[in-house]
Amino acid sequence: MSEKHFELDIKGMTCAACSARIERVLGKLEGVTANVNLATEKAFVSSNNPAIDLPQIIQSIEKTGFGATESAKVDQNQKSLEKEQEYQKLLKEFLLSALLTLPFLVEMVAMLLNIHLHLSSLIQLALATIVQFYCGRKFYVGALKSLKSGSANMDVLVVLGTSAAYFLSLCVMLFNLPLHLYFEASVSVITLVLLGKLLEVRAKAKTGFAIAKLLHLQPKKAFVERDGKLEEVSIEALKVNDVFVVKAGESIPTDGIVLEGASMVDESMMTGESLPVLKSVGDSIVGATKNGDGMLKCQATKVGADTFLSAIVKLIEEAQGSKAPIQRLADTISGIFVPIVVGIAVITFGIWWMVGGNFEEAIINAVSVLVIACPCALGLATPTAIMVGVGRGASEGILIKNAEVLENVGKISAVVFDKTGTLTYADPHVVDTLIEKNSMDKESFLELAAALEEGSKHPLAKAIIKAAPTTSRLSVQTFQNYSGLGVSGEIDGVVYFAGSPAFITQFTSLEHSSKAKLFLNEGNSIVALATHEEIIGYIALADTIRESAKIAVEKLQNDGIAVYMLTGDNERCAQKVAHELGIKHFFAEVLPDGKAEAISRLKNEGKFVCMVGDGINDAPALAVADVAIAMSNGSDIAVESADLILIANDPLFVVNAIALSRATMSKIKQNLFLAFVYNNLAIPLAFMGMLNPIVAGGAMAMSSVSVVSNSLLLRRWKMKK
Repeated sequence: MSEKHFELDIKGMTCAACSARIERVLGKLEGVTANVNLATEKAFVSSNNPAIDLPQIIQSIEKTGFGATESAKVDQNQKSLEKEQEYQKLLKEFLLSALLTLPFLVEMVAMLLNIHLHLSSLIQLALATIVQFYCGRKFYVGALKSLKSGSANMDVLVVLGTSAAYFLSLCVMLFNLPLHLYFEASVSVITLVLLGKLLEVRAKAKTGFAIAKLLHLQPKKAFVERDGKLEEVSIEALKVNDVFVVKAGESIPTDGIVLEGASMVDESMMTGESLPVLKSVGDSIVGATKNGDGMLKCQATKVGADTFLSAIVKLIEEAQGSKAPIQRLADTISGIFVPIVVGIAVITFGIWWMVGGNFEEAIINAVSVLVIACPCALGLATPTAIMVGVGRGASEGILIKNAEVLENVGKISAVVFDKTGTLTYADPHVVDTLIEKNSMDKESFLELAAALEEGSKHPLAKAIIKAAPTTSRLSVQTFQNYSGLGVSGEIDGVVYFAGSPAFITQFTSLEHSSKAKLFLNEGNSIVALATHEEIIGYIALADTIRESAKIAVEKLQNDGIAVYMLTGDNERCAQKVAHELGIKHFFAEVLPDGKAEAISRLKNEGKFVCMVGDGINDAPALAVADVAIAMSNGSDIAVESADLILIANDPLFVVNAIALSRATMSKIKQNLFLAFVYNNLAIPLAFMGMLNPIVAGGAMAMSSVSVVSNSLLLRRWKMKK
């Protein structure tokens, strides 16, 4: 019996309780398993029950109060637009809430300065009512859904705490009780929690950008040959075995095989390597790669969902859809905390009423329990630490995209670096020469090679020209470019060839000396210079290793973290770079799916893996990794797939990013500890009637100040040099 898989976009989730509720409901269907991801707002459902179809699954989700749509039918551009609109709406609500909270803040500051400034009770009621039931209405909706699902989330905590303060104050006004008003507590909590929600929505709004940009690489049209004529068709209309033409400078529409022509193709989106690759008859091509100067006639071998690009998209989606092992700690704890606090408040009310017989005293003590247990400190514990940590990182060129990495980075046991553009500069240069012709010096040799390469646009040619002396170039006649292989030209009546060793052998039938073979095996890119009669010499070119890469590797290894290198380069090149950097483990000649597999292999060995990359080809590996770090000089796809972005393009910043993340996570844990220790000490005092609501409100404020102050200590964090 074949298993069916469905991918759904979910609407209306606000916390872990929501995703857990959907999983429980779908799990009750026979033969159905589900993984619901709150961060990506997606559900991945599998079913081996032929009686269960997609409409039934969607109907089950909708019965729980959430919306569900098959992901394939969702317009990603429209989804991104809706996310932005959601953010703008929440931003307006926060700004309104902050504006209405400002008068309460002024009053509190005035009291601290012993200045008698008092808002009338009617003004307080009007301001607090708008904040409580307009700006904070989403918390009531979220709390109601949470309670219906049989659990309690942060929304329940916010609603209980703010409602207790609000309705107690309302009762004081209506019954003219000689008690303090607590409207300032309710509006402050609503405003601060809205700020946290604002940051959360902003992070979620960017979730789908990576895939959207990846899909944007594929052209919308293709030129298909039909009845001897070229016809422009949409990509969706392409079929396997269709013959299509790719003009110079265009992106290749789909995977295929070259039938006619030859051209250099930029495959950096696939391999991550900067050097273009020669494609000629019989060679395979990949959709979304960039054609160079030539024209190619190709035959489609894969289209639609079967293409290489679609496979990358699927890898990213599946990786993003998997659940993080540790997440939403506050929601998990609050699921136990809220019922206990409510129970304590009810018991407090009952005992004081029955023992003391004083209803007013009983209700005040019960409310004191709820006010002292207001989730202000708990709600601030994580967002304040994140805000300070993210701000400190940004000032140092380390951009932390979301809080998940802050939960996971402390467990990192292995860091995997992509080579090109991460450990190196992706800029080839001349590193050595081997001159076989004794009568020629190095300067003349490079000048001769540069003269021949002047007419080539190949990156290696540019590196040779840059390395040559700045004297006037020799005059070259009958220049000819053999795309991707080499060049030839006549200088002073002699025909010279410059290109790969294989190119020289093919055009001159000359054999390489034993000394030359040793030179070729040193792990560099080689350009040979020869005539029909003799090989003049060889030029070795290599990418430049970043100065700080070796220091970064050493620091990570000293910290007990294993370091790996991942590259599409050949084994010799990879081995050379790894040796120079002191890296003991590396993976060579791997494509994007292979990179993701390498990361998965390390994870299966029990390692907690951090991937550092910069190319589109790194996106699947970044998505699979437990922690993903991208260099900002890389592709937008890699950047959007990452948890951390390094502005400085410096491997040493990986060390500092991990240190900053660990420091931030440490502050979050300290804040949560402070928040719960505060409640564990204060709630018993309130239960015993030793705290009235005024003192409870002050204590609540102090708990918030302690949490914020502790978070602000992160500003002292400094970069390691």
